[in-house]
Amino acid sequence: FNLDRAGAFFSSDSFVVSPSNEKLARRLGIKCGSISQHGAIKGVDTREYKFSVKIRRDVRSGLGIPFNDFVIGCICRIHPSKNLSELVDAYRLFHRELGCDNVHLVIAGPVDNQSLAKELEVSGVHNLILIPEKVYVRDLLCAFDIFCLPTSREGFGNIFIEASSIELPVVALRRPGVMDS
Repeated sequence: FNLDRAGAFFSSDSFVVSPSNEKLARRLGIKCGSISQHGAIKGVDTREYKFSVKIRRDVRSGLGIPFNDFVIGCICRIHPSKNLSELVDAYRLFHRELGCDNVHLVIAGPVDNQSLAKELEVSGVHNLILIPEKVYVRDLLCAFDIFCLPTSREGFGNIFIEASSIELPVVALRRPGVMDS
């Protein structure tokens, strides 16, 4: 948050996209001149996010995942603030305790941190699929059985709205930005 504070200190106005981020900014002493509490700028057209069995079958086939297996999915920037190492550790523990060979963890998104991407690639976790690039979100969400993103910070969680529009169960941390979506 130090970089956020420094940026806010030198700016004339701060723009936040959710009530919880406004509350956090004020608690951190960041001046908030311009505040929008109407959500993210791009928004989500929920009519585009409908579940499709055909898309699920096609995407899972392309990823080498059997149609009836269980898929835990995450779509985000590959960045430490998204807590992906913790997600992988939790998945590793889950897999070790239950020994489920028919459960997969898919993490997809553009790489913002090369060392984290490398750490995930060489983690040796059973049934972990890393897609280190931008993806067509709706199609990949259709391949998931549950969406999980343990991010520690989020401006406004459009991805949570998109996952919910496909009627996926969503697991997330109670964090500013996330709790508003």
